[in-house]
Amino acid sequence: VQHITLKSIANNPLIDDIWEKWQAVLEPLRASLNAAIRHLRHAAIPVTGLGELAEAAERAPELMGEWLTDCADALVEPLLAARALLDMPSVILDSDLDRRWLEELLRRLAPRLAAAWPEARTPPKLMAGSFGACAGALGAATLPLFIHFGPRAGILAEGGPADPRGEHVHGKVA
Repeated sequence: VQHITLKSIANNPLIDDIWEKWQAVLEPLRASLNAAIRHLRHAAIPVTGLGELAEAAERAPELMGEWLTDCADALVEPLLAARALLDMPSVILDSDLDRRWLEELLRRLAPRLAAAWPEARTPPKLMAGSFGACAGALGAATLPLFIHFGPRAGILAEGGPADPRGEHVHGKVA
């Protein structure tokens, strides 16, 4: 029977390749509410889902602090990548969690983002959103209005291109 030891894993020449491949995939997942739930469960704090997360967070603020630090670290790279593609002066983050946790995340994220930012550029202003747990419902509620009254509503309704005036093109010149 072959025994695998931590030393044999650490000395495996492919370990760096494996790390590089999976770190980019797994890094952003650390900033999810599911990751917060897993972190609390790992510390034997009972949480069965999102509905119990706020109460569990209040019982274990030090664990939530650990998770928020991990979130801040995980969000730096995606924000750097987004800034490389878009000229965005602000980034708005929101969450289903209590506002104080969101503000704490922004407080931890700001210095990390500034430290990683290219020195000739200014990092975007970090702002807290105002929708909170209502974001999904508000987005769903406004979609019918956008489809009927939005300038390029045809893209959502039928998936086709729109001309510059916002008119939907149905296989003919608009």
